[in-house]
Amino acid sequence: MAFNPPPHLLFNELRLALTPIKETDQFPIDHLSEADFHRLENLRTPSRKVEFFAARKALASATALERLSELHYQGKKPHLHHGYLSMSHGSGLAAATYSDHLEVGIDIESTRPQLLRIQHKFVREDERSLLEALGPQRGLQFLWGIKESLFKLYGHGGVEFIDHLHVISLERQSNGWYSGMAWIYATCSERLSPIQCLVQCYEDEGTYLCLATHRAPMIPLLTERLLIRQWVPEDGNWLYELNADPEVILYTGDTGFSSPQAALLLILNYPNYQRDGFGRWMVEDRTTGQPLGWCGLKQNPWGVDLGFRYFKSSWNKGIATEAGEAVLQWARENKIKGIVGRALSGNVASVRVLKKLGFQEFSRHSMQDFADEHPIPQHDYENWLDQQVIMHKIDL
Repeated sequence: MAFNPPPHLLFNELRLALTPIKETDQFPIDHLSEADFHRLENLRTPSRKVEFFAARKALASATALERLSELHYQGKKPHLHHGYLSMSHGSGLAAATYSDHLEVGIDIESTRPQLLRIQHKFVREDERSLLEALGPQRGLQFLWGIKESLFKLYGHGGVEFIDHLHVISLERQSNGWYSGMAWIYATCSERLSPIQCLVQCYEDEGTYLCLATHRAPMIPLLTERLLIRQWVPEDGNWLYELNADPEVILYTGDTGFSSPQAALLLILNYPNYQRDGFGRWMVEDRTTGQPLGWCGLKQNPWGVDLGFRYFKSSWNKGIATEAGEAVLQWARENKIKGIVGRALSGNVASVRVLKKLGFQEFSRHSMQDFADEHPIPQHDYENWLDQQVIMHKIDL
């Protein structure tokens, strides 16, 4: 049976190609780079050469290049001057992936029963719940394939699968793919900080395909008083404190975090930066570095939502407006359309900020009508029964 996965989450940004490994299929030798020609010469067995050619054929398809003359290596990691790539072969297939701006890693394998015996070498204790949810064999295959993909993406060696590669989550999507978040904790002179990655997996009749991608962090936004940047794991404590204030979360539907560790887990498992290229961003005092709250964008069914939340000490100082203007300017520069702002009628301060930013109201819904289309917790529904949901939009 042909292995033909449906489109994955990043299909607009990441190209994937698969090709059968056949002795009759060869990639033209004169289309290889000098580095690959020497690698081919060092292959001793016919089967390895067949796999080599199949992988280059898949790569040519993924990159839309007829020739791979620019392909070179840094250590064992393949590179092109104009983008990122990764290759793998297994289960009778060669796989390649390419993106012009996302770092990538790929692994394709057939069922490996021996993973049960060596799982202590690559499965962390806090990853065992994934095995229970996915089933032992599928879970082991996915964890192994993800970590192989992360290892290839990192590309600098010195990586221990247990200590440095951490799969935080993995859940099945409606199209059959599994997706989740992972972290690479290894660092080196080329990578000074741990990095977050989006991981995706697909399985069909004993063939397992795993992808890992990393999107470079946003360049922090600077205003007269503020610095706006992505969350990092060290932000867990202040995020916990922010959501611990009942007045701050009164109109949000959030219940706060049970502990700073729960807030940290949200940051580790936050998919928006890697999936969408934007998300909620930390806002801090540009001079002192003091956390003030957060502001940013979120992809929702009703559009790209501008949201914000601040410590009470930051209220009524124009901070929400100043940060919102910076975020909207970023959205304008990155050609993000369809930005909306949603607020309850009782949240007068947020409505006022949206209007200062140039949003225009375009609809109101009773809480009953809104809940019919968008499920909300029963507790919030009962508390907000007398509220209206006001929708705003802005043309950038």
